[in-house]
Amino acid sequence: MSVNPTSFNFDERFEKFKELGRYVSDSKLHVAVFGEKLDLTYTYVIYSWDLSEYDCIGEGFWSSSGCGGIYSDLLSVKSDAQRDLGLVSI
Repeated sequence: MSVNPTSFNFDERFEKFKELGRYVSDSKLHVAVFGEKLDLTYTYVIYSWDLSEYDCIGEGFWSSSGCGGIYSDLLSVKSDAQRDLGLVSI
């Protein structure tokens, strides 16, 4: 079993938006996926590599740890997703 992050697969049906891109934190422990919703607005969600159940299941898993709001333009959603991951300063 592994404590290291595995590859991340995004489920568009579950999150209800189409992935347009993603950012990965420098530590590789956080992923921000941004995309377009059916109403043509944009949003993002952040996943973190979670080891909180390691003693029970013997491995880590990707867990949703945050999400962005509703954005009218792609540039804003990308900027906020990068900032939330700590890839750019405020």
